[in-house]
Amino acid sequence: MNSVTALWGGDIEFGAKVEKIFVEDGKAVGVRLVDGIERHADIVISAADGYSTLFHMLGDAYVDETFRRYYRELKTFPALILVGVGIKRTFEQEPQSVLGINYVLQPRLKIGEKERRRIGVHPYHHDPTMAPPGKTTLIVILDSDYDYWKALAEDPQAYEKEKEAVKHGVIQALEQR
Repeated sequence: MNSVTALWGGDIEFGAKVEKIFVEDGKAVGVRLVDGIERHADIVISAADGYSTLFHMLGDAYVDETFRRYYRELKTFPALILVGVGIKRTFEQEPQSVLGINYVLQPRLKIGEKERRRIGVHPYHHDPTMAPPGKTTLIVILDSDYDYWKALAEDPQAYEKEKEAVKHGVIQALEQR
């Protein structure tokens, strides 16, 4: 578990797995970690998924029938891969679009068993907070296969190797353009 002292005072702990969130008068006031350690806090922010937070850590006390139905019936959002890169140039000539720019790839980008002929690229040249002057952040978002990555995660070296391959494949595709 890592801890840092925030600029405004107080500590932030990372890498601690929470078992229970303590609530008093409708406000989160602390947590119990899986190792039994209890921490009390002025502010508790869950970095877990909604289901784990609502149904496990809060003990289902804040879940109404609408939320229960959502978790029972709605489909899970598909798995995505996000690759962000900093580029030493700008792209003002490219459109600023929610859908991004589609690049045709040769060779095709292969992730698992799926080959991609195109990737969508989202340039952020319009946002000065995303990169210094004269540079741009590009974001590539790819749909993916959750089961593929979950199985790969059983072997951390293979998982990291595939992440590196995706990163290099995306960079190679961007360099073509």
